[in-house]
Amino acid sequence: MSDYKSTKASSKELTTQVLSTYAQRVDTWNKNDRRDHWRYFKSKISSDYVFLSNLDMYGKRILNVGCNFPMDEIFYARRVGKWVAIDVNAKALERARKVVDEELSPKLAQRIQFSVADATSLPFCDNSFDVVVSFSTIEHIPSKEGRQKAVDEIARVTKARGTVVITVPNILNPIFYRYNRKYGQADYGYCHLFTPWEIKKVMREAGLRPIRFESDLRALDGLRYIRIFNQVFLRYFGVRMGYLAKK
Repeated sequence: MSDYKSTKASSKELTTQVLSTYAQRVDTWNKNDRRDHWRYFKSKISSDYVFLSNLDMYGKRILNVGCNFPMDEIFYARRVGKWVAIDVNAKALERARKVVDEELSPKLAQRIQFSVADATSLPFCDNSFDVVVSFSTIEHIPSKEGRQKAVDEIARVTKARGTVVITVPNILNPIFYRYNRKYGQADYGYCHLFTPWEIKKVMREAGLRPIRFESDLRALDGLRYIRIFNQVFLRYFGVRMGYLAKK
């Protein structure tokens, strides 16, 4: 699958590149709140939040692997018992904590915890969380082994019969693929593009059971026959896609 800017760079160099670009983006939050970008918000609602909309999250322990702007934390704080968000970038988590404290009531803000951690080595015991999510994160891990290890760790810390949701960028979307190939970059300087069957395989190898696929390509869902066509064919070409799985 495609790796942006990965032909000659080592895994260590790519990791440094990701973290450096990531740190720069944190400084632009005030001017670039993702909630103000309707296309980005629509993409999340049409994929990430479709998975979570029907989950029983009330009073449950949730882990979010990979946290930039705390949009998910703010959106779901009222529904969870405890939401833990991890990331390798301490600066991003400091800003995320500030945003959460400013925008949520103290009662809801205390449900959200931020921890600096590496997705490939999560600092939690086995079977610690009812639901684990990772939205547009593991594609920034430079090596194939690292991406598999991250999903292995996600599976390890998920409770038996718990739920895992992972979304990643889709190489089958021609516009997204060509744009990023042309300019040779992703949001954080490096990105691995998955096929639907590749991320499904990675999840299965971690001991998870993928049971539902979604993408942000939901063309004219309100029309019955277009909706059927979309579910059977078009959805596999969305920019953001992934699976809900059970452990």
